[in-house]
Amino acid sequence: SFQGISVTSEARRVGLCGSEKAYERYLGLLVYSQRCYEVFGVVRSSAMRRTGLHRPYNGAEKVFLAELALLGRFAEIDEMLFYSRWHDQRFSANASAIAQALHMNPSAPRRFAWPRQIRSSWGYLAAIGQLPLTAAERLQCLAVFGRYLLQLGKWQRVLREAITGRGTTALLPERTSECGDSSPLWTVAERPFLSFADGVKESGSAAVESGDKSPHSKEEINA
Repeated sequence: SFQGISVTSEARRVGLCGSEKAYERYLGLLVYSQRCYEVFGVVRSSAMRRTGLHRPYNGAEKVFLAELALLGRFAEIDEMLFYSRWHDQRFSANASAIAQALHMNPSAPRRFAWPRQIRSSWGYLAAIGQLPLTAAERLQCLAVFGRYLLQLGKWQRVLREAITGRGTTALLPERTSECGDSSPLWTVAERPFLSFADGVKESGSAAVESGDKSPHSKEEINA
């Protein structure tokens, strides 16, 4: 695995995010979605309007995805549609937490950056109370949120980053024998990711508003 991502964890993420149960989709996002590539998928505008969208802070994309996960299922198309381009100017290649915070919000403090997990964790919790869930579903999601908070290794890293001022970075190794075309990293980096759907055809194709149009149609892309 690389940075906590493996073929096994990806299979787990895809399965959970496509579940009929809200708390399982919430678990898939909070615990198993490491790179948040789902944000590049096709999303129904009707679903987006029910969220807080992408807020102006680092980590807000995962809060947005968690809200979508509570609203309905994700579906992955069995077709190569997205490549993650790794380069030196990429946001996650920036080693400064302050620079990353300013990238998201130019009015953010310039002397100190609070760990992004503090604000995003509040967003995950707030979503449980703000979105239409039954009482039982809220309790199940709260249990998932508790599991997320109990990732002790994660918070040790957060503390180190806060002390050193280091941003959340992701460096891609060279394609060597340690990370060749068949490694879990490249399997993850060069695969299609998820699109939001309330219902998914049994064929596995992404469901769009009409149920028949191509997911690349101009109407859906501009929605």
